[in-house]
Amino acid sequence: MGLLDHNRTWRIATNASPADCVRVFADCLNGRNASLLGSRWRVSTSEAKSGRRTAVAFYEGRTGVVGLMSAMSQRASAEQDAARGSELTFTATPGRDGSTTCTMEMTQVTKVYLVFTADARFFRSAMRRVARRLRDLDAGLEVVKQ
Repeated sequence: MGLLDHNRTWRIATNASPADCVRVFADCLNGRNASLLGSRWRVSTSEAKSGRRTAVAFYEGRTGVVGLMSAMSQRASAEQDAARGSELTFTATPGRDGSTTCTMEMTQVTKVYLVFTADARFFRSAMRRVARRLRDLDAGLEVVKQ
């Protein structure tokens, strides 16, 4: 995984339903993830008449050990504060053949020093977690990062 993968659009081809894909995304991100690189998100979902489902996750900050350490560092706290409110958008579109095409991308981020995305390592961790859980639904899942 490259340094700027969180800025790319991840396209995911799967045999899972759009509803299952969005459910996995929301389950992975809603609330707290207590891992070392844990993050807290708030997820909102919607469904279109076409069967397309969308979820938007809003970044609320760090959790776990890193969250505690961040509170002790002015620089880490400032980066976390800048990143709050960043958005990760997930869209699941049904195909005619029963497959589903999903896209996952950071649609709203804050840059630090005009180049680096604030808290990018937490976004990458969350995106990888979603892809892993989707792979549990469909072992033949394909992820293309553009």
